[in-house]
Amino acid sequence: MQYTLATLAFALGVSASVLKRQDAANCFEIEVSGSTPARVGQLDDGQLRVGNFPAKTFRADGNKITDDQNRGCVLTGDPGQFQCDQGAAPAEIFSGQPEGDLKHDNDGAFFVCEADQSSFIVTTKATQAKCYPVTLKAVKSDCRTESSSSSSSTSTTSTTVVSTGPLPDECPVDLNGDYEFPHLIGPIDKDIPDKQTGTTLYGQVTPGISTIFNFDVPTKYAGRRCTLNFFLPTNEAVGNTANTLSGSGKVEFSQLNQVASQQTTYNSAPAEKEVFVVEQVGFGFAKNIKSIDCPAGNTVSFKLESVEGTDLFYRQDYAQPPTGPVGLFLRVC
Repeated sequence: MQYTLATLAFALGVSASVLKRQDAANCFEIEVSGSTPARVGQLDDGQLRVGNFPAKTFRADGNKITDDQNRGCVLTGDPGQFQCDQGAAPAEIFSGQPEGDLKHDNDGAFFVCEADQSSFIVTTKATQAKCYPVTLKAVKSDCRTESSSSSSSTSTTSTTVVSTGPLPDECPVDLNGDYEFPHLIGPIDKDIPDKQTGTTLYGQVTPGISTIFNFDVPTKYAGRRCTLNFFLPTNEAVGNTANTLSGSGKVEFSQLNQVASQQTTYNSAPAEKEVFVVEQVGFGFAKNIKSIDCPAGNTVSFKLESVEGTDLFYRQDYAQPPTGPVGLFLRVC
């Protein structure tokens, strides 16, 4: 069966053009090849996105890739989401750059999967129905840093929005507006206290396991309100029985006093800055947990842990009702 990106390209209004290389450095842009090609951009937090984003420039260093902010590019979690993280060592698994078909571990399989109504993430596995197999092609480009990009190409993504009126106390309990998906979801286990969290798409709490969530808050959210929202729809709505809940159903939400990382362990986890609330969750639960002034330009870490024997396991998903969303999100208003 032949797959195309025609629908994606027309829906998102992306351009097939790429910049021509003007110097000898190993810089390139990434083109998503299909019957209608598209180019790859980024969110402020480093996630690669296909949509109405300016094309981003990447740099090849052997089998490693960094972005134009010198962040190391990696494949994270079970779906292998392609992103570039501040302070991360670039994964030594890529080939084909700076010119040619991009591969990971000598495998050219990539997918674009719907993130929201206007963009797609890039992964190495199909994680949902709206995922499409693609080829990523490295196209040589002149080397640029984010600060040297033209104002015409960045004005739509770098505008700082500052509220001129009173901020709302809470944002709506939905994802029908600006929101952030966690950039790190990492379990810590007191029975294996030196095991590093890594990152995954699964939230898990048991009497011995807690999960830490990192949200990278873009600078454009300065002066706005951020609400931590938690969703746990019924398995009937989600369409599977993978999400499980037993015990008292009580869980504790807290903010940590420092930022966690993929190297964080149970023993090294930051202390709690503030315990927000203990909630008794159940299937069908959807609620604002805590509202704060958006920490624009910063990363913030939260923790979810078991109270009175709760055992909860779910797959984080940004899908719209009735199948989602599922998990912890930072809603912006």
